[in-house]
Amino acid sequence: ALAVAAALVVSTVLADLMAMRELRRSLAESVSRSLSVTVRRMAEQLDGDLAAMLALVRAEAGILENLRPEEADEVLRQRSSALGFAFDYGVVLVDDAGTVRADSLGRDWNGISLAGEEFFQRTFVSREGIVSEPFASPLADARPVAMATAPILDEKGRVRALLAGGVDLGRNR
Repeated sequence: ALAVAAALVVSTVLADLMAMRELRRSLAESVSRSLSVTVRRMAEQLDGDLAAMLALVRAEAGILENLRPEEADEVLRQRSSALGFAFDYGVVLVDDAGTVRADSLGRDWNGISLAGEEFFQRTFVSREGIVSEPFASPLADARPVAMATAPILDEKGRVRALLAGGVDLGRNR
């Protein structure tokens, strides 16, 4: 009778351990699926936000295309509150040499060179607006940033300037 009782206890413990193992596996799969859905939704939201920002910077470039840098600077400053809703770090006008010529937030960035930045080089070469790869911006305390850009072309189709708006990817939206 004692051996039967011991066998019953052992089989009950083994069954419980197997049930716990299956429960753990099931829970891990459920959490994994949930995280996957959440990450996919966040990525889709971010893609949509970045596409909207690219469209906005293209529209703004169209407004500025016939202005001199000092006129563009004034227009960008007047529109800074509207642009601030989309661009955490404002919008800058960059000439064909990569030098900042105007800034929507009125910072003392005129003369800063962005010629070595990936977003400037890609926009200049492609002559199309882009959303940059994320990077740690030295002008934004090394926070993760993406830039939406739009070229401003001359009558021969050459890039004479570009407009770039910065987005803080670490900010809760």
